[in-house]
Amino acid sequence: MRKLWLVVPVLVLSGCSPAQREPAVAQPASAVHPDLDWTTFPVDRKPRPIILLDPLPKPGMELTLASAPTPPATMPVTLPDGVVSWPTINAEAALLAMGARRGGPSVPATLASASFDTDRGKVTLPVWRFGTVEWPALEPSVFWKLGKLPRFATENPPARLDGLKLTVSLLVSREPCPGSEPPVYRGVAKESATTVTVYATADNAGKCLPGDSEMRPFEVTLPSPLGARVLVYGSGSPIAVNP
Repeated sequence: MRKLWLVVPVLVLSGCSPAQREPAVAQPASAVHPDLDWTTFPVDRKPRPIILLDPLPKPGMELTLASAPTPPATMPVTLPDGVVSWPTINAEAALLAMGARRGGPSVPATLASASFDTDRGKVTLPVWRFGTVEWPALEPSVFWKLGKLPRFATENPPARLDGLKLTVSLLVSREPCPGSEPPVYRGVAKESATTVTVYATADNAGKCLPGDSEMRPFEVTLPSPLGARVLVYGSGSPIAVNP
């Protein structure tokens, strides 16, 4: 099973900090990472670009390509909304896309398939396999910022969507401020043209929120159908959604 990597907004690790504030929506760039800017995400493009959540090989790996077959011009991919034939790339282009450098062991490339986590569930994609290293064998334009989304480890179940009712894990502080009642959190959704941002807020939050943070499940009612927009945390990190 592949490990899911997401960015989550850390409230406090120790001591006190300012009270939790509602995050801005549709910012030109995330405060966490500029590649978490979703303002230009093409929600009207069909098929919708794939948002890959699995970690990919880091740039700088040294590989020498021994041999590789010629891929077909297009290959079919089954998406939640149907089957799409997408253009492929050859093994050399895959090495270039992953930022590999010539050198190191001589490895033959094989054209295979692998299952990936996306923000719309699992998808099986054609991949170039270089020994134990894999890279999608599709044109980069098929994806949204392939290999550029930052990866911060957390393992959370995908959000579940039933109409407008969303069940999602959100970050909260475990402990109240000294001398205060524990915060009573509720899930909030704010929407823009390209995203729906969800986060937890507490109306009775004190002047500080000390202690560690944890993820808790919340039920949130969306203002309107999610559609092709991206579900994100307040930090801008994408959230996987299963129907």
